[in-house]
Amino acid sequence: MPEFQSTRSGALQGSDGIVYAIHHLQHEKGTWYWSVHFARRGKLYYQRFYEPKYGGSAKARKAAIAWRDQQLANVKILTILEFHEQKRSN
Repeated sequence: MPEFQSTRSGALQGSDGIVYAIHHLQHEKGTWYWSVHFARRGKLYYQRFYEPKYGGSAKARKAAIAWRDQQLANVKILTILEFHEQKRSN
């Protein structure tokens, strides 16, 4: 699993160049968007950033990274104790 580091823009990026929880996808022919998708404490966080709305790919990607970073800062991760206290189905 790659290590994640903070880039100049503050984005979490792995050593393989992949930005954490962000994907570039195509909605319709010619319409692209950046998708942010991650889960914390059983809740799913998801948002789409369409390129035409933000005025291009770079601006939509920057907005996606900003939204992701804001959401991650607001949501706590599980502590080791909380993780081990979770009930498992198997």
